[in-house]
Amino acid sequence: MPLHGVGAKPQTMRELSDMQSIMNKQGSAEVLLSLVPGRLARQFSADPSPLKEPRQDRFEAAVLFADISGFTVLAEALARRGPAGVEELTRVLNVYFGRLIDTIDAHGGDITKFAGDALLALWPSTDEGLSTVTSRAAQCGLAAQELFQDAPELENLRLSVRIGLGSGPVSLMTLGGLNDRWAAVATGDALLQISDATHQAQPGQVVLSPEAWTWVSHQAEGQPLRDGAVCLSSICGTLQAARPAAPLLTMESMAALRGFVPPSVVSYLEQGRTDWIGQLRRVTVLFIHFPGLTPTTPLERAQSVMLVLQAILIRYEGIVNKLSVDDKGAALVAALGLPPLVHEDDPARTVQAALDIQDRLRELNVRNAIGVSTGRAFCGVVGNSTRREYTMIGDVVNLAARLMQAAPGDILCDEATYQAACARIPFESLPPITVKGKASPLPVFRPVASSRKCSSSTLRQEATMVGREAERSTLSGHLKSLAAGGKGGVVVIEGDAGIGKSRLIDDLIEQAQAAGVVPLTGYGRAVERFTPYFAWRDVFAEVCGLQSNDHEVRRNQVADRIGAVAGADWMDRAALVNGVLLTDFPETEGTAGMSEQLRSALMHELLLRVLTSLPDSSSPKLLILEDGHWLDSASWSLALLVSQRVPSLLLVLTTRPMRDPAPEFTALVGASGTRLLRLDALLPDDANCLVCQRLGVDSIPNRLAAMIFEKAAGNPLFCRELAYALKESGRIAIVNGEFRITAEAGELSELDIPGTVEAAITSRIDRLTPSEQLVLKAASVIGRIFLSPILSHIYPIEAEKGQLDDMILELVERDMISVEPAKLDREYAFKHVVIQTVAYNLMLFSQRRQLHRGIAEWLENA
Repeated sequence: MPLHGVGAKPQTMRELSDMQSIMNKQGSAEVLLSLVPGRLARQFSADPSPLKEPRQDRFEAAVLFADISGFTVLAEALARRGPAGVEELTRVLNVYFGRLIDTIDAHGGDITKFAGDALLALWPSTDEGLSTVTSRAAQCGLAAQELFQDAPELENLRLSVRIGLGSGPVSLMTLGGLNDRWAAVATGDALLQISDATHQAQPGQVVLSPEAWTWVSHQAEGQPLRDGAVCLSSICGTLQAARPAAPLLTMESMAALRGFVPPSVVSYLEQGRTDWIGQLRRVTVLFIHFPGLTPTTPLERAQSVMLVLQAILIRYEGIVNKLSVDDKGAALVAALGLPPLVHEDDPARTVQAALDIQDRLRELNVRNAIGVSTGRAFCGVVGNSTRREYTMIGDVVNLAARLMQAAPGDILCDEATYQAACARIPFESLPPITVKGKASPLPVFRPVASSRKCSSSTLRQEATMVGREAERSTLSGHLKSLAAGGKGGVVVIEGDAGIGKSRLIDDLIEQAQAAGVVPLTGYGRAVERFTPYFAWRDVFAEVCGLQSNDHEVRRNQVADRIGAVAGADWMDRAALVNGVLLTDFPETEGTAGMSEQLRSALMHELLLRVLTSLPDSSSPKLLILEDGHWLDSASWSLALLVSQRVPSLLLVLTTRPMRDPAPEFTALVGASGTRLLRLDALLPDDANCLVCQRLGVDSIPNRLAAMIFEKAAGNPLFCRELAYALKESGRIAIVNGEFRITAEAGELSELDIPGTVEAAITSRIDRLTPSEQLVLKAASVIGRIFLSPILSHIYPIEAEKGQLDDMILELVERDMISVEPAKLDREYAFKHVVIQTVAYNLMLFSQRRQLHRGIAEWLENA
């Protein structure tokens, strides 16, 4: 059923209900149409079939490129205001974009892409001649310049616009397709023309390429420029507007178009709350330039490069934001930290992704340059209700672009990225460079390819264990039983990020080594959570003594192990373990025809024999699997089987709380031999001791200890990071082992939340539904403690107010807020002040003002 256009008046309650559903879907369709180029929407309206392969649509068109002049200077001025300046910059950009969008739409143009402070529009000559559409684009350019003549001043600056026009062949390529994510990019001769035309244009001018001028010269006047370009001064006649009708979207065509819109926007789109998409987030931006790809590059070649980029970014859970092609080549902008995919180690992930991309592009003989920067940016839509696009705006984006420009054939990172990632990835410090927009030379760093793993094991703490006596005693008891030849059992350690799971494992390993037990360890990784048995690869590599990456060497070592523990009869089945041991045994007649169920059962049997049939001197007695929340179902199945079939082994797993755990995990936790240890916050004295240990002092002032404990709510990672942040900010100093406060107590409480802490909390918030996120944000404006009636008054979605109590209870269930005991009815509190602060900081200042105004109104009427 088409979602545009409403039929006759409904007569029954069923018809009323159906009509309301259609109206809701119609609103979503209208928003979706505003987020994609019109030509793309019309293509999927005509044929809603999902794309299965890349596509190239060739046609002739007039092309207009509008670049807002003075925006860079304004951005630098407003950047000094911090996040408020970024939001003001976005507001100003939307005012100017709004004028351009409305003018282009009125003249029948189709805005194909936004690019920072510029946009690109097309007038295809499908139904009209190239002369007619070029005239329309020229008239549009002059009309836009008239609108900008009365532009207001801001920061003593008056913005203007430079417009370049081209006319000729255009190619709209649709690339990608991994995970049904697609990118549309316009290329072709007409776009090459606008590059030179725009460079020649001064603020307030419309410059036509020589090709475009030939189509309108009979009716226009202008000033000749170099190389045949013309600065347009007037054009005779007025063409009647040729605005195409909005396409009719079915559910199928809407589903196809969602592949071109970021996932975070889709979730808000489906709930009709586009006003709350915008956020201020800490992101790591990846700017990639590959000059070898030009408008003349064949579709197959462009697709091969795009698939490489997509595969690596998906693996590290990054999101492609923009793709463009011009006369200088192709450029891709991506980021980690965009909703709903944020991690504590996003900077390290981004750098590792950059290294992987560099390696793969070199293999494809594609030259490249990569810039990486970390910081806070506006992440939301720019434009207006007619045409808009999800983007990132802020100094962090500009900086990544500048680093890319300074890194031909290389990768350059800013200092914030280096500081956040250097514990996991080695870097070379390079001489500072001068870049546009920065008054002082910029420190830059080059990452060095390394075999070091980005897992929780990389950042082990060597300091003495603090607290957790009960949990340590439980693990010690299991270990003693194991060492004495008894049953090991299963221990599951569950807790939030930073609560101390890895530190408890470190302590267990120290105890095991002291007892003569050598543990085997495997790790789940977010980027490998769909890779079967990934967590077991390190375990079996150690069991089989696999150290070489050479396929023949590994194959021979595994063959020797299988022959020793299972016999020659099993050699015909060796291909079953290829995925776990990264071998390449050929499929045999016996394995090729096996059902998946039989393959899995025989593979498990073979792996169990390998695991249990070792000599006593190297027999695995302690097996640790960390980061279980990232384990795939197959890994959980093997873990459950090992717990049931190998009684002499102590299996210890760590995991964050999982909302929808795998059935195998549920069975494992529910087994009689399993002990579940849930880690809660540290006690105040233990938290104080941890902070002193990390700072290298014997004691700290009570007021500082109380402030850190309140902000961190006893989370060990948060305590440690806040202590480091205080030291790095200069608010405190350690002199000869003595603690000194160098700032007033009030300033201590205003400390910015460290990036790792912010990311850990943001990750939890992003896992909420848009409605639950909005509840959390609205509550954060009220304070650490809030009343449900106030929240109901300020909650901005009127239709959802009746569901507030249920959503609050869901947040209680997720351990983000708590019910205040023995106080007012329906009084709640944030579990951590950090949760409140992060939720509050995610909001734009305009969103905060709206909610603060609601609180003032409530207080006036109370």
